[in-house]
Amino acid sequence: MVRIENAVKFIINFISNLVHFTEASYLVVIETIVVGGVLLIIFTALYRFFKLWWMDTIQTDYLKKLPWMSVEIKVPRENIKSPKSMEQVFANIFGIYSFGLKPEEVVLEGKIEDWISAEIAASHNQIRFIFYFPTKDKNTVQSAIYGQYPDAEITEIEDYTKILPLDLPNDEYDVFGADMILGKRGANNALPMRTYTDFSGGATISRFRFDVEKIDPIAGLLEAMANLKEGEHIWYQILMQPYNSGDFKKLSEEYINKIALKPDIDPATGKQKIDPITGKKKFIPKRDDELTAEQKEQIRAANAKASKLVFKAIPRFVYIARKSIADRGKFYALVSSFQIFSVGHLNFMRPDPTTFTKKPRFLFRDRTLLWKKKSVYKHFINRKFDMRSPWQQFYTPYLKDRVPEISLWNVEELATIYHFPVTDVGAPGIVKTEAVKAEAPANLPIEE
Repeated sequence: MVRIENAVKFIINFISNLVHFTEASYLVVIETIVVGGVLLIIFTALYRFFKLWWMDTIQTDYLKKLPWMSVEIKVPRENIKSPKSMEQVFANIFGIYSFGLKPEEVVLEGKIEDWISAEIAASHNQIRFIFYFPTKDKNTVQSAIYGQYPDAEITEIEDYTKILPLDLPNDEYDVFGADMILGKRGANNALPMRTYTDFSGGATISRFRFDVEKIDPIAGLLEAMANLKEGEHIWYQILMQPYNSGDFKKLSEEYINKIALKPDIDPATGKQKIDPITGKKKFIPKRDDELTAEQKEQIRAANAKASKLVFKAIPRFVYIARKSIADRGKFYALVSSFQIFSVGHLNFMRPDPTTFTKKPRFLFRDRTLLWKKKSVYKHFINRKFDMRSPWQQFYTPYLKDRVPEISLWNVEELATIYHFPVTDVGAPGIVKTEAVKAEAPANLPIEE
């Protein structure tokens, strides 16, 4: 009881002193608040920078110790499997997901969710399909591929990017490139782009029947990679890191609710009702006749996308050529090859403006373009999701338009933009097996 009385007396005396403040007292209080605020801002900034520096240091150390490997995949010349098979490959590769790293693993050991890179490397008269991944995931990746392509040949190879210098462009070579993103950002990632099912009209490809309309979604991409001259290279990769399905479903629901719900209005007051338990405004589903045909399609498409496994992914490509033969038209042909996946009221692919090697309109045009070229090339050969330094990570949240974006794609979308071509794709130079492997007949005579 004595403590309560003392507390009350202290509060009364404090208020009394506030009432009788002199001008000098006000200045002291204001100075204290300003100095305290400045110190708090400095402390917060230092803490955030130290945290970013620490995470960058231990994650870099973790990745340096993590061995990676490259394998080349050759499929039979008579490949009649649709992108559906590659969709299943990616679904099986999702098995590398940890389903949530422990906080101590992240903070103390620098662990990061594993990711893989599905790649195509094109040079003079040759187009090769390659997977790059942590060595510890070798069994998962190879089993996923053999499960759908049992006649494929998988061979471990050296990293093909090492055939060129680490720092490009230089006096001899020029570079053009870009990261590709989904055009509709944020929660709008819930909307899918056009996928291979839209090209086949719902038909399927079986091992013995080829009844799909002969349109391969990546035929345009492979055609742009064909007929390269000596000294020209086109490299294409998709970095893929498994994404929590629960988080994506929440994002999808957030998007759908914006379309499908409307405010619950109280007829008596004309105001939106408030939930007495949560204190939040109440919403109710719209009637069917209140939704447009386009909105109904968006809801259906978002639900369909969320029903499949999702990856955080960066499709990226670079065109590298000797300056004497560099053809910017081939680079723009690559960009154009992705336009086929656009659906106006759903989603589409476009170059990320922060990485797109197109000369800017304003100041420091040449310097900015050179920085973009070096950056996109460095990101390609390092195959790391976030290549920013701690300092860049510190200030870029306040310059969001200058931060490279990472979109969310489900396995159907990823299989659409990366799969082994079917037999009818005419791009020359695709490296395939010479013949289909088969087991020896069981009734072969045996010499005694």
